[in-house]
Amino acid sequence: VTPRDNDSGAPAVIEKVHIDNNDPPSVTLPDIFDEQTGDVTITYNVSDAENDDVTLEFEYSTDGGATWKKPTLATPSVKVSSASYAGTVTWRSAFDIKGLDSERVLVRARPADNDAGEYYVSSPVHIDNNDPPTLVVSPPDGVGRDQVTVGYKVSDPEGDAVNLTCEYSTDGG
Repeated sequence: VTPRDNDSGAPAVIEKVHIDNNDPPSVTLPDIFDEQTGDVTITYNVSDAENDDVTLEFEYSTDGGATWKKPTLATPSVKVSSASYAGTVTWRSAFDIKGLDSERVLVRARPADNDAGEYYVSSPVHIDNNDPPTLVVSPPDGVGRDQVTVGYKVSDPEGDAVNLTCEYSTDGG
């Protein structure tokens, strides 16, 4: 670049210029309507104007998006070629959020080629990795007439409150 008024000034040389005409890719995640347990299949759809190969980064949140964590995926790296911009990835949610039962889990994905695209955040997903409670019943002592005492022990791996429903049968079952 040379400055001029009535006389030419000394030229300035720019050593290196990076020109990036690449548009970042985008991704969408269709809604997951059903309750999910354990392995969660996440469907994705990628779009890229230049049809570049794209890498997808996934994260999940259990607190409304305040914090995000990397999920345990069946395939650690998700690389997508332009020939397959639609696909699925499997999240092994029980490894990451064992014991959780929440209808507000969020999943987000960010695509990248030469440039990173924007995060796409899913609608809330119901993840139920809660372990059910167990019940051990002791047989009654002796024969009761108007009242029968039955001993029991309840345990719940997550420490959740447990409700009991007692039933009996007069015909053996």
